[in-house]
Amino acid sequence: MMNSEVITHSAAKAALKWITDYLHQQKIPYLITGGLAAIAYGSKRPLADIDMYIPAEYYAAVLDFGADYISQPSTRYQDENWDLELAELNYEGQLIEICKADNIRMFNQLTGLWEVQPVDFDRHSRIELMGLKVAVMSAKDLIGYKQKLGRPVDLADIAAITT
Repeated sequence: MMNSEVITHSAAKAALKWITDYLHQQKIPYLITGGLAAIAYGSKRPLADIDMYIPAEYYAAVLDFGADYISQPSTRYQDENWDLELAELNYEGQLIEICKADNIRMFNQLTGLWEVQPVDFDRHSRIELMGLKVAVMSAKDLIGYKQKLGRPVDLADIAAITT
């Protein structure tokens, strides 16, 4: 959401392993979302960053774990598409956006209104991604929010996922 640089597969894998190893060890629920989730379901586009939702009650602990890698402190981030609390970590050159799964709002292009995006940590798929088993937002939920955002990248992701 905050950065559009393209990352390498090896950098993404190292960062994904680093953060998910911690989350699994601590039994912290999470969801991979955004571009990496789309790639998990079949999109072939370049990855810009790793987007993750973390339950509000674990958000501070995850940021404490990643304190040495914080490149953007936790803040309420708002642009034309999103209104949410997030922090950005830079793990060995790879950006990871840790989003607090509480009061996430997105702008629905279909209705022209802001709406709350619910996050259900029980609705996910365990997918092998870059050699790691990770919790990825359900394809149905991912497609649903990408349809509402309606950006060209989202529409391309939907086409790749559904064909």
